[in-house]
Amino acid sequence: MPASLDLNRFAQLKATGHLPSPRGVAVAIMRMAQDETVSLVELARVIKGDPAFVGRLIKAANGLLVRQRAIVSVSEALMVVGLAAVRAMVLGFSLLSNYRKGNCLGFDYMRFWSSSIVMAIAMQTFATRTRQIAADEAFSVGLLARIGELALATVYPSKYAHVLADAAAKPGADLCELEQQTLALTHADLGGAMLADWGVPRVFNLPVRFYEHPAAAPVSNESREAAAMQCLSLSRIVADLCFAEPAAQADLMARAVRQAAQMGCPREALLVDCGEIAKQWKEWAKLLQLEATDTPPFEMLSVESTHKPETRHEISESAPSAPEVRSPTSSVSPLPVVSGLRAMVVERAGNERVRLAKALRGIGVDAHEFVDLGGVLEKVLDVQPHIMVLNGSDDPGHVGRLIKALRASRIGRSIYVLLLLSGDDEASIAVFESGADDYLVKPISS
Repeated sequence: MPASLDLNRFAQLKATGHLPSPRGVAVAIMRMAQDETVSLVELARVIKGDPAFVGRLIKAANGLLVRQRAIVSVSEALMVVGLAAVRAMVLGFSLLSNYRKGNCLGFDYMRFWSSSIVMAIAMQTFATRTRQIAADEAFSVGLLARIGELALATVYPSKYAHVLADAAAKPGADLCELEQQTLALTHADLGGAMLADWGVPRVFNLPVRFYEHPAAAPVSNESREAAAMQCLSLSRIVADLCFAEPAAQADLMARAVRQAAQMGCPREALLVDCGEIAKQWKEWAKLLQLEATDTPPFEMLSVESTHKPETRHEISESAPSAPEVRSPTSSVSPLPVVSGLRAMVVERAGNERVRLAKALRGIGVDAHEFVDLGGVLEKVLDVQPHIMVLNGSDDPGHVGRLIKALRASRIGRSIYVLLLLSGDDEASIAVFESGADDYLVKPISS
């Protein structure tokens, strides 16, 4: 991985005024979204001044919803998406509107943005499945992940055209290394610096800088940054797959399957996700007036990929697969060990609570035990769990109100809520429909 971008060099680039930057109403919206005290009514009024962004915001908000009615107003969309994500979205969509073409002859601007939309949708999809990062912010991160490439094409159109031509003539060459040789900076470092300058938090701008070279990232494997890098890596593979020539598709699919497995996403789930990503890509492309090619046959490619051996390069670039927990007396399939996941187990019965927490810890989950529902919302802020296991039978009314309160908050929307129920009676169904993701009927086996 090339050396970090010198801050003085970035300041000089920024001073030229040539770096891609938001314009018009987008600037006003971004400034307002920085203010935590701004009213949603006032922000909605300003957003309505950009009809194009209104449609994009509402569509993005609807993409975050599960089993809920469609959003049709700006105010509702703001409540779902949140200020931080709105700020990043308006930034990305403003750049898309203003940089659809440029002077770099070797840079395909329309394909760049269409691929970036695939990455945005994929990031949101994988974030929703893994629940390691917030899905609303994941969309924006995917959309802006390659912004450094656009910046180099904008600031150095002629030189960057030569870099891209060199990369095309050397299949398998590292684009960052070629950029460093010619321009003394890389799209990864420049993109990370731009996101940091725009106020994108470290948990997202650092993954943008390192997802193509994860081994060089100064983060632990259990961190949110590492989780974001994994999602970005898989999203980029899926985007490349959508534009790849048929001869390269099987190899890319094999990489996608391996990357998804490292994230705890099985092949079957990946295929479902790819199909949904392709569907949404067509919709977004129509809305944004971008080209969307025919997507490859993911199911067929998945079968072919099982016969593709890993190359030495692919093995070295991949993180080690998770180990397995095996019982010497059990004939059932072993459970995969996961890492980086936090769970809250709220169960009044001591033996049951301890057993559930022990089972979770046995596969690497950081499980936190709580006896009752009192103060759970405050504890959520402390633990920031990915999963919450709740006994939904002791006090269904209280549990239902708790889940609704969770879903009304930004952090609560990203938690996977699993209920433990005594049966399928009306009270149990009612508490489940308050916003839980799934339920299990007691007795529960490990």
